[in-house]
Amino acid sequence: MDIIVARIHAKLADGLLPNDGPASSWGGHGSGKPCDGCGDLIQSAELEHELLFDDRPSLHFHVACDLIWESLRSQMRKEAPEPA
Repeated sequence: MDIIVARIHAKLADGLLPNDGPASSWGGHGSGKPCDGCGDLIQSAELEHELLFDDRPSLHFHVACDLIWESLRSQMRKEAPEPA
């Protein structure tokens, strides 16, 4: 799991994953698409979260990867310096 946390953290730091929340989301059976967090395919036997944004393509996550992304982006927002 530490590898997945590191991978998602790097994607956030590099701007490959957004630091803002989605406009809406849904969950369901895996679609077979790659997880935008860990990169592994989301199998039909797994649960998938699809996050919809107004200004970018939707993201697909394993449930655990979505929780990691939410936690890391929240942490990064708290650590960001206040605008002057």
